[in-house]
Amino acid sequence: MSLYKRYVDDILVIGERMEDINCLLNKFNTIQNHISLSCEEEKNDQLPFLDVLLSRREDGSIKRFIFRKPTWTGQYLSYYSYCPVQYKRGLVKCLFNRLRRICTNDAIDDDVKLLTMTLIGNGYPPKFINRWKVMGTVRPAVVLVEKKPVYFTLPFRGDSNSLLLKQRLKSVINKTYCAAKVMIKERTRSMLHSKPRRHENDCVTSHCVYQFKCVCGHTY
Repeated sequence: MSLYKRYVDDILVIGERMEDINCLLNKFNTIQNHISLSCEEEKNDQLPFLDVLLSRREDGSIKRFIFRKPTWTGQYLSYYSYCPVQYKRGLVKCLFNRLRRICTNDAIDDDVKLLTMTLIGNGYPPKFINRWKVMGTVRPAVVLVEKKPVYFTLPFRGDSNSLLLKQRLKSVINKTYCAAKVMIKERTRSMLHSKPRRHENDCVTSHCVYQFKCVCGHTY
């Protein structure tokens, strides 16, 4: 085998002969009776793997496209849907970044045109698409002054409540004191006390059984 790649339960294998691939498939299927693997061969010099369509060039090298299933309808989040605009910006950025990551240089133009027309069909204005399809540059964070740690001790009130409280506290501190680094420590109260509390006067103790001794010698 010249290539073996696996992602979860999808496997991509390149071999010299189909007999070798079938032999490998039979070995896989004999490992576990409850698991049965199927094999898909390339057709017309093309083979899909996950969301990538691999196409063989004349020189034997690989050309990559975006793979779309036959059931693909091109329907995405509508531009006119009632939701925050950052979701729509994020959709345009995500689709074009995925396209740049997968497609080779000689295949990217066709997929860019198809994706642009698909988004226009979902109501997205061309100006909106052109603005947010460009890959932005990530500015590295510049630390001018080292932040000083500020420690807080909070009572633990469950995972969800503690997470929400920590997020809100960090947000407030970071907005107000930029030079502070929030360090949060959670504590829990002990369920059992090592020293049980005792009353000074046993006559006022509750939830117990009293014993009285009569002058006749009997106890009650």
